[in-house]
Amino acid sequence: MTSGALVNGDILVGFAASLQGSATNEIDMLCENCMPIGGAIGNRVGFAGTRRQSERVRKTKGKPPMTQAYYSAVLDRPLDEVWSLIRDFNNYPAYIDGVSESVIEDDRRGDEVGAIRRFCYLGNWIRQRLVDHSDQQHSLTYAGLEALPYPQDDGSPKPAPAHYQGTMHLRPITEGDRTLIEWSVALATEPADADRWQALFASWIPGWADSLARTLARAS
Repeated sequence: MTSGALVNGDILVGFAASLQGSATNEIDMLCENCMPIGGAIGNRVGFAGTRRQSERVRKTKGKPPMTQAYYSAVLDRPLDEVWSLIRDFNNYPAYIDGVSESVIEDDRRGDEVGAIRRFCYLGNWIRQRLVDHSDQQHSLTYAGLEALPYPQDDGSPKPAPAHYQGTMHLRPITEGDRTLIEWSVALATEPADADRWQALFASWIPGWADSLARTLARAS
């Protein structure tokens, strides 16, 4: 997230998936101009007919249950223009407010499945892997390399960390030559924590989509 997403000093962003040990110490590093996370990401811009959805996916044997946060919106720009902006996995700073820099590790391409991006979001380094990419379907899926700690601290017990994976999918709207964006995040959580995690991502994804809309509006 493409997400988005790190709040009050805890980590997050975009979307993610499997836990791979300590993976890297870079998640603990702070980049320049560190700032607190968790504020609103601008006003709602450039959308029509938005839709949100929560979906609980059944538990599979040996795995925690999955929860999905879903958001869709209409972008007032042609599909090819939107896809050209987001298809490069390393282009996050161009359209997500708060992302100051990004690099693809090991000199891999930004559209190469398996590529890992390391980016600085609101003062924190995050690593995500590109797990699926389709120019034909205009979609990409990415997964975080670390389980996500719950970022908000309101004094109540925190939910356990969650694994997460997100997908951005574009569809053409012929009327007006516009684009439907669907942005979803699947979360593997403890059953008791699922609703809080889903609500959190349901509040974040619109901000990331709004940031993309503002970028497109400035370019038009």
